[in-house]
Amino acid sequence: MGWPRESPATGMRVLNSLRAATRKSDVGHEPESSYIRASPSEGIVASDLRDQLQNTLSASYKLERELGRGGMATVYLAYDIRHDRHVALKLLRPDVAQSIGAERFLREIHLAAKLSHPHILPLFDSGEANGCLYYVMPNVEGFSLRDRLKTEARLPIDEAVRVVREVADALDYAHRHGVVHRDVKPENIMLHDGHAMVADFGIGKALSAVDEQLFTQAGVSLGTPAYMSPEQASGDAIDGRTDIYSLGCVLYEMLTGEQPFTGRTAQAVIAKRFVQTPPDVAGLREGVTRVIANVVQRALARAPVDRFQTGASLIAALSQPDSASPSESSENSIAVLPFANLSANADDEYFSDGITDEVINALSHLPGVRVAGRTSTFVFKGKRVDLRKIAEQLRVQTILEGSVRRAGDRVRISVQLIAAADGLHLWSERYDRELANVFALQDEIAQAISGALEQRLGGGTAATNSREIRPALPDRVARTAVNPTAYDVYLRGRFLFEQHSATEAIMCFDRAVALDPNFALAHVWCAFSNILAAN
Repeated sequence: MGWPRESPATGMRVLNSLRAATRKSDVGHEPESSYIRASPSEGIVASDLRDQLQNTLSASYKLERELGRGGMATVYLAYDIRHDRHVALKLLRPDVAQSIGAERFLREIHLAAKLSHPHILPLFDSGEANGCLYYVMPNVEGFSLRDRLKTEARLPIDEAVRVVREVADALDYAHRHGVVHRDVKPENIMLHDGHAMVADFGIGKALSAVDEQLFTQAGVSLGTPAYMSPEQASGDAIDGRTDIYSLGCVLYEMLTGEQPFTGRTAQAVIAKRFVQTPPDVAGLREGVTRVIANVVQRALARAPVDRFQTGASLIAALSQPDSASPSESSENSIAVLPFANLSANADDEYFSDGITDEVINALSHLPGVRVAGRTSTFVFKGKRVDLRKIAEQLRVQTILEGSVRRAGDRVRISVQLIAAADGLHLWSERYDRELANVFALQDEIAQAISGALEQRLGGGTAATNSREIRPALPDRVARTAVNPTAYDVYLRGRFLFEQHSATEAIMCFDRAVALDPNFALAHVWCAFSNILAAN
């Protein structure tokens, strides 16, 4: 887990966001964002609106036919009389238009209309007509990236990279001009003459003013759950880095044919990004280079500070040369093997497993370091396997082994970092701490490992040499101690969850929250386990 563990307020916002997401019952390829067939009653209302709009705009546009309809708007193919061309005219629902207000809508659209970039679909016109809000875009002779993915689940790797480069370039330009998209997804990426064009810039900011009840009634949300950044899902302030996260989701899908987080409900999709890490794309598809996989991993970092800070930096990372083989790579990669339980009580296995999980999560925040996922490493639990074989299977260069001994409210963690190729011990340490300070201890271990990895590569990596990268683990927020009993119960819940004992896990998370109401991570896991149990 990342930042929610350290901020009770954020943890509660995440929880509230998950509860609010019950309005959506099915999230796969986001049908609410695609154009959908209207019910008869909706068709009557839409027909009236179309006639009303046509009468008002008769001197400028002739509405020819409906192209599609989503939860917030209807799109028409229209003929631009003044310029002798066909355009796409998007008409917002009346209740949405009323909630936004004409002044705010036109202000945000005006900002977006100033954008001029080869990979941004331009805005030709916008306005208010008898309470109807609309904007006009080119009628692109092509199809959306979503259409392409429906016919070809995985794109050729070089094409996926090219699309992401072009979209990142568009985002970088827009962000430098003060415009954040807020809803980057395949539906909003048009493919025209072999190139990508991003649509609907500006509308996301305008829709942020819409009453939440309208989203609920329409069955949609501001932002699309499958591509929504954690900070957007939890209601935190957002900036251009939220678009970087969404673009990372799009790249993941183009490469693998799957979205990084899936589920039967929006709640499940949103919850997973707070408690799970997507599998490494390099392990899911042959031919995906380490450079590309690292770009995906970093774009999908939970905390904005851990992502690419600009679209330009993402493009630069994609331009890095890839090594000929994993053994020749200068990349830092590590697998954390399950820590041995050395406590007097053999039943404390849940505690050593939980500490292993938390160290994996702490390491995942280090820039320029690829960390093997829990699922991959825990298959070696209790097995005597040569470290070189483990490293080869997981495609890592270093292995972290360790042990945990707990006595009362104190914990001793012994760890050693090993170079898999030759078995050389790169670093080792023993930590004796109070259990209440366990989060700070996990980050202390991660920082020490970061230093050891830097020394191994002769003093730096591409990530640590970048001007943009911050120190390994900044004080994003103040560290908070946790109630030792609450933490113990929480780890037991995590253990039970992995054993597929959802009901018992939920009871543990509930108790952890009761023991320490400020334990944000317990709140999130409580919500997450309830969601999955319900589904």
